[in-house]
Amino acid sequence: MDKDVKALLEQFRSSDSAVVSAAMSQAEPRLRSAAGPDKRALFEALLQLFYLDLYDLPEMAQVQEKAMAAASRAAADPDLLEILVEHLRFPDLKAALTMARVLGRTGKPAIARLLDFYRTQADPYARAMALHALSKIRDAEVLEAGDLVIEALRDAHAEVRDTAARTVGKYCSYFQPSQFPPGWGDRAFAALIAALADPYSPVRAKALRSLGKMARGGFLRPPQIQQLDQACRKVLGETDFAWDPAYIARAEAAEALKFLKG
Repeated sequence: MDKDVKALLEQFRSSDSAVVSAAMSQAEPRLRSAAGPDKRALFEALLQLFYLDLYDLPEMAQVQEKAMAAASRAAADPDLLEILVEHLRFPDLKAALTMARVLGRTGKPAIARLLDFYRTQADPYARAMALHALSKIRDAEVLEAGDLVIEALRDAHAEVRDTAARTVGKYCSYFQPSQFPPGWGDRAFAALIAALADPYSPVRAKALRSLGKMARGGFLRPPQIQQLDQACRKVLGETDFAWDPAYIARAEAAEALKFLKG
């Protein structure tokens, strides 16, 4: 390993935020010319900053944000993108969420790899993280994942369904109805309505939130607006006095009704 790279790696292990920040400033340009083990070691040094607990180390918050920006730029390199995506498999939730945010910032170059990762992973939490990363991408090319997200609403694992329900709403916030494939809005609406019967209350709540975003974004036709109105009133107990027992679902239903009323 190059001696300058070794020195940088030592700086990354410092508890002084100024030292780590200076190391990042040097590491990013070196990443563009590094190869082999040096390249991987420098990138892994950036990624290990996502495992810091900012509750214990609040002084590292700006360092971590700087690392996220640097990693998202570096991940345009396919070799480094692969390393970043593989970290979604690791069982550290806060780090995985940060990796997903970085992949969202990476944008278009990450889409195909995230789709492949989602389709090939057995671990539901890894697949949920892949969906979460896809939900952060605002390039319209990500809409090729649209049907996959709808399918994920019927997944056997609640965490995947929860993330899928949230992702539909994200896409309806980022993009116009005309940008979606024909019929996607109808398929998404039907899948979200079906999710209102999900046994896991966060899925029901996220489905209602996304339905509200569909209404606000002009995705719904008049019959669907009427159907959603009735569904929300049922959740609130206004139609048969059997309201949804979960407050989070009732709160989202009330919010969705605001969009329907204009």
